[in-house]
Amino acid sequence: MFSDEQLLDMLTNQPEIGFGLLMDQYIGLVYTIVRSKLINVASSEDIEECTSDIFYEFYQNRDSLDLTKGTIKAFLSIIAKRKAIRQFHKLVRLSQNYLNEELEADRINSQEDVVSTLIDREVKADLVKEINALGEPDNEIFIRKYFMGQSTKAIAEALQIKANTVDKKISRGLHRLQNSIGGIL
Repeated sequence: MFSDEQLLDMLTNQPEIGFGLLMDQYIGLVYTIVRSKLINVASSEDIEECTSDIFYEFYQNRDSLDLTKGTIKAFLSIIAKRKAIRQFHKLVRLSQNYLNEELEADRINSQEDVVSTLIDREVKADLVKEINALGEPDNEIFIRKYFMGQSTKAIAEALQIKANTVDKKISRGLHRLQNSIGGIL
């Protein structure tokens, strides 16, 4: 195991060797941080790609690292946490966009279905709007539960809250949605 000073020196003077040593020493830490944030919303390939991006970002900023203010481990941990959270929010936004695109992709199959299709679209659009109006973390809980099919336990772990809190938020949210949409649910 190399000291922080030795690793920085290797990254500066022998970048390929230094980068390999950095990866060997900290890949487990960075991967664990990223995986803990993305496990319920990202594929293993996405997690690995995010981990690689973190090491690349560290390498790009290696000259600005001041070891008097912290360690390489701390710096990598901060980059990993922030990048994983950004990736999480990006994936959640993509899933919301997918829901909206799904609404748009509904096609009218026949003349008889015109009215029912229009009503369904309006109801779905109102539902998505009302779910988004619930605010964080309630709207995220609904998206994870009803659109991504995640279990209460998985949602609780991902959001770092108790499972019964997730159930209560779902119950209260359903009640609010029923009131705001006019009892359609």
